[in-house]
Amino acid sequence: MTKSIEDKLREEIRHAFDDLAPPPADQLLQAVYAGNDDAVEMKMAFAGKPWPDLPISVLSHHRESVIALSGVGYRAYLPAYLTACLANDPTYGADVRGYTLYGLRPLSTGDVHVATAQERVSRLNAQQRAVVADVLRYLVDTWRMQEAADVLASWAPPGSA
Repeated sequence: MTKSIEDKLREEIRHAFDDLAPPPADQLLQAVYAGNDDAVEMKMAFAGKPWPDLPISVLSHHRESVIALSGVGYRAYLPAYLTACLANDPTYGADVRGYTLYGLRPLSTGDVHVATAQERVSRLNAQQRAVVADVLRYLVDTWRMQEAADVLASWAPPGSA
């Protein structure tokens, strides 16, 4: 039996992010977001949990705070969001896909937004960046997400950062 593209991508995500233990709670957020109530709520919900243990409903609830994650936190929980992007979930799927893209680039060209986006993706290695690019291509091909194409076009090639 051949595997679906979603199953292949799930395996790719698991393989690329397999070695990650949940980081300490005090390392999950970027300093600029440490006092943000929504970000702190996300930190409390994610702290100590391995990424495969976070259901799509929890990821969706905290989708707007994904930009608050530090490089360590983003690397630890991005695979949960990438995996959720593959779900054909009528309740949470579209929002999770959109906000996963939202976290992959700066909100604006302002210095703070550029710096926080760079911090978020700074800990991703070449293999993890390649998986992100594969999921972005999937979102373009399967869900016709133009924003995914835009992110992919601006995404640093694997190994360049």
